[in-house]
Amino acid sequence: MMQVPWITYEANRFLNYIIKPTMRVFEWGAGASTLYFCKHAASVVSIENDKVWLGNVAQNLRSLGLTNCELHLIEAEAGRITVNKDPYWPDNFFQPDVKNEFINSNFRHYACAIDRFPDEHFDIVMVDGVARGGCMKHAAPKLKTGGYLIWDNSDRLYDNKYTVGLFREWDRVVFWGYGPINDYKWETTIWRKLKEKMP
Repeated sequence: MMQVPWITYEANRFLNYIIKPTMRVFEWGAGASTLYFCKHAASVVSIENDKVWLGNVAQNLRSLGLTNCELHLIEAEAGRITVNKDPYWPDNFFQPDVKNEFINSNFRHYACAIDRFPDEHFDIVMVDGVARGGCMKHAAPKLKTGGYLIWDNSDRLYDNKYTVGLFREWDRVVFWGYGPINDYKWETTIWRKLKEKMP
């Protein structure tokens, strides 16, 4: 498994610039990013919904001798949540899937996994898993002022329908282009949490 996050190349260059060895990281979606963060940050909490993939990541961590990661498997729960009639409302914790694998499921516990930590706890939060709208909403208070929220595939309309407005007072950089694995362009957005907008 490569040790470069599967975000756009330009976003990776920015991440290399901001990452510090003292940082605490939380991520939804384990993978190459987990290996990267474990090598460059103090601690990592990684949430994954796929048991087989999580086992693969755990094996890679062991082979590299990386021990500063908490890996947690939180799978889909049975039953749809309908807080709002639009399934993509963040509090519905819905994940669209081409195979309809999750059509009658929700990811409430997955998205809320960050809630057990104090507010302003993490320096970086990466959203690159399932039910990203719900994850984004729960990430905001747990990120330190001055910290960075990384949202991959931010060009997906169903993901950013409601959550993009939560961060309108934060600094934002959008990275559009190619990245690892894929042969097409996509978007990664990185926000810096501010108390108020910089002039």
